Amino acid sequence: MRLASAFALVALLMQLLYLPSRHDAHELSRLLALEHTGYAGGHGASAANAALARAALWRSILVRLLPLPAMATPADTGQTAITAERAAPGSAAPSMDALQRRLLGNAYFRAVHALLLLWLFRLAVLWHWSACLVAWALACAVDAWVARQLRRAGIRPEHPERFAITALGCVACLWTLLALSGWPAKLAFEGLATLAVILIWLVGQCIAWRHILRA
Repeated sequence: MRLASAFALVALLMQLLYLPSRHDAHELSRLLALEHTGYAGGHGASAANAALARAALWRSILVRLLPLPAMATPADTGQTAITAERAAPGSAAPSMDALQRRLLGNAYFRAVHALLLLWLFRLAVLWHWSACLVAWALACAVDAWVARQLRRAGIRPEHPERFAITALGCVACLWTLLALSGWPAKLAFEGLATLAVILIWLVGQCIAWRHILRA
């Protein structure tokens, strides 16, 4: 279980670090525009715009909370150059600031931000379907509670191996959902929703088959 979680985390980090070097920001932005248009055609422009706005909000929050580099705009680069020209000779601060702007404004970091926005847009679409997912989660929670009560009463037999299998399935399904959400290829949102439904069901089964502490 722990080994599977560690392997999935490393694979996800490698994906997030490797993919921006293979796909530039323009390609990822075109893919985002294509998926936004497709989602607007099937669910309405208001839903697509709301998902995009929520994704942009989440990205700004992540940029503030996590040590993610901010993109340098052309205006920032020009302002840095003007500041460096007006600086006193021998001052190192403008040179370091210009170097930092040049590094953070390169193609790789722009691709990182574009991939992050694509990933968050797909998760925001799932968030718009949260009402249906919450109803399904409540149904799975009730089923898990009934199953535990039957096991506690001795009506249903114990199967310890089922908890391990469902827990491993939860980890695999969760990381598959996260990995596919950030994959730079056109995906069907229905497929991501199906994975979310399976994940919720697996969590319910994991709770249902968890060991019961008896007095």
